[in-house]
Amino acid sequence: MKPNPYNKGQSRQPHQRAESSSSRVIFHVSRELPDTKILQEVSKLYYPISHEEILACDTSRIIENFGPTINPKVGKKLMGNVMFAVCGYDDVDLHIFFIPEIYKFYAEIQRKHPFWLFYSELDSPTLLMIWACVLNDKLNGKYNQNDERAGLYKPILIEFLGECMPAFLAHAKRCGLSEREQKARIKKVTMYFKNPQMGNTRG
Repeated sequence: MKPNPYNKGQSRQPHQRAESSSSRVIFHVSRELPDTKILQEVSKLYYPISHEEILACDTSRIIENFGPTINPKVGKKLMGNVMFAVCGYDDVDLHIFFIPEIYKFYAEIQRKHPFWLFYSELDSPTLLMIWACVLNDKLNGKYNQNDERAGLYKPILIEFLGECMPAFLAHAKRCGLSEREQKARIKKVTMYFKNPQMGNTRG
């Protein structure tokens, strides 16, 4: 499918450009948000989260980058175009939502400023993995795949989406999205979670 950085860490360097040969999607790899000129030349932003940030549960950089004071032009360009990835877990053969320091990191952002619905790209398991991390934190590390397949976690998913809405609306307002654009984005997110192919990405 597309580049999938969600199970293991990546070794790309900041400000590096990468291209998916299958879809010709150009990724800008950066620990900081690029300016609008760079964003005009690339399709998506590949945003790495360092191993050190994960271990320290240091959410300061990511929340500063994607917080409520983001440059409106940059924010609008990045809507639905950011691939978040954790680094430093190349040798760990686990989904990220089973690794305590990772799911706790994402859960901390969920508590502070959950901007996922606005910025996460939807052509890969990016948002699904973030949701699974938050879910496993809410379950105190007792996530069970069979329970999810049986639909037992649907109420928690609704809760997750509800928690994300204030940040989504704040970014939509700051970036000048029309009501129609907001509805279109929410519809895409809704369809994403209903997509069986996305639901099968966890094996």
